[in-house]
Amino acid sequence: MKNAKKILSTLGLVMSLQFGCELPKDPNSETVAQNSALNSKADLLNLLNQMSGNQILSGQESTYWDQSGNLFPTTRDTTVRNRGGDYPALFSTDFGDFHNQNGRNDAPRRSEILDMIKAYHDQGSIIMLNYHLCPPDLPDGCGFNGVARPRGYNYPSYKIDQILEDGTSLNREHMRRLDEIADYLLILQQDNIPVMWRPFHEMNGAWFWWGESDRYIELYRQMYRHFESRGVRNALWVWSPNYWSPNEESPRKYYPGDAYVDVLAPDIYVDRGHEYDKRIYDEMLSLGNGKPIGIGENATMPDWPTLSAEQPRWAFFCTWWGYEAGNHNTQYNYDRVYGDSRVLTLGDMQNNSSSGGNTSGNNTNNQPPGDGVCRDDGDGDRFGWNGTETCERWPLNNNEPPNDGVCRDDGDGDRFGWNGTETCERWPLNNNEPPNDGVCRDDGDGDRYGWNGSGTCERWPVNDNSGGSNTTNHPPSDGVCRDDGDDDRYGWNGSGSCERWPSNDGTCLDDGDGDRYGWNGVQSCIRW
Repeated sequence: MKNAKKILSTLGLVMSLQFGCELPKDPNSETVAQNSALNSKADLLNLLNQMSGNQILSGQESTYWDQSGNLFPTTRDTTVRNRGGDYPALFSTDFGDFHNQNGRNDAPRRSEILDMIKAYHDQGSIIMLNYHLCPPDLPDGCGFNGVARPRGYNYPSYKIDQILEDGTSLNREHMRRLDEIADYLLILQQDNIPVMWRPFHEMNGAWFWWGESDRYIELYRQMYRHFESRGVRNALWVWSPNYWSPNEESPRKYYPGDAYVDVLAPDIYVDRGHEYDKRIYDEMLSLGNGKPIGIGENATMPDWPTLSAEQPRWAFFCTWWGYEAGNHNTQYNYDRVYGDSRVLTLGDMQNNSSSGGNTSGNNTNNQPPGDGVCRDDGDGDRFGWNGTETCERWPLNNNEPPNDGVCRDDGDGDRFGWNGTETCERWPLNNNEPPNDGVCRDDGDGDRYGWNGSGTCERWPVNDNSGGSNTTNHPPSDGVCRDDGDDDRYGWNGSGSCERWPSNDGTCLDDGDGDRYGWNGVQSCIRW
């Protein structure tokens, strides 16, 4: 074990629930943490932001079949502990059909995988879920040979067209499978377990059926919007391109857009830990525009003692299964990586949570020092206390943003922010509080939500949605799409967001979203 690991106080204070102080060395030990400290998507995002530029979370990919008689730990994580002195902080596994080898298939085991996730979360692990999903023209359980495609073979584009077209047989089967996965994520959400969700990864490669597709962004957004419509709110969406050589094109053209991505995490396979190309790091920072970045998959672990000097903003790494031992990660690699005090492990997460985040050891009355510094008070709303008074909300940089007058989203989902001098609110009414009159007002952030003085409104269009008679700002649940007045030609039919459409004149028009589809008033038009 490493000695004297110093953890960011803000990290520990996010973690308000209590653990036992010691990591259980015996997998059968009864000393098991009963609750995890990270209970929401906002908590998880805040943690990743706090890592960036300061520390890095260690991670390891395991499969359902890597259990050792207990849900925790897996045999692969035990290998990491034996060689690195501690379990990794991040537990990653797959919700898809990747591990169909020698008759073993994870697809029917999703409920058991859910139990593994819960066990790891209870220990304090960060959870990341991959999704090697099978195409809907193959059985759900098709294995790697179904998810991947033979060299030189392109998955037929007309099938992807049908997956994206409402009502086709492939679309119905694909959406049925997405519903099943959404059900599992909602179970985790009910248990207050946030996850990093990593679907459709390595899209710039030619080996998965979705890879290099002209309609990749639509596939990704289709899943995102469907999960949103199902109420999935515990997933941080992770976009993971494959690493690319200097002679290859950047995967930028496959980026789904800021509204659909929370974390950027390329998969990087190199032979030596100091060979992580800064070109990839710089491109992720540029494309992410302030979003946290991590390493979604790696072979050799990043050599943090050297890499952190030039690439300090990686928030996590995750060694892919099968690479945790052997030539890629020797004892020398473990000594350098897990021996670095800035590389966080599971024991760090547990010990810092049980200490309440006060790493100094001198504060015995649960009061912060009277030094004027705002600290997260750990109750999930990211207000804090500076020793004399309550602080306003804040995001990063020692808990104080730059004093530059720019409002920044503080990541807790309520569209508050801080500009260095005062709290921002996304709406301009009455000292930043709208009248408590039950009327939904547009809060100006482009997502067609609003605020009625007591809660966030659902999406709505204009003119009270029904000629002035609908006082709740909800359109009638009659299945009719109405223009919501925000110029992007989306609408709301009372139960879900509509596709883009122009006018009801039977003419196909370009709807401006880059895929050359439109709407003729009756149905979606064919590509032209």
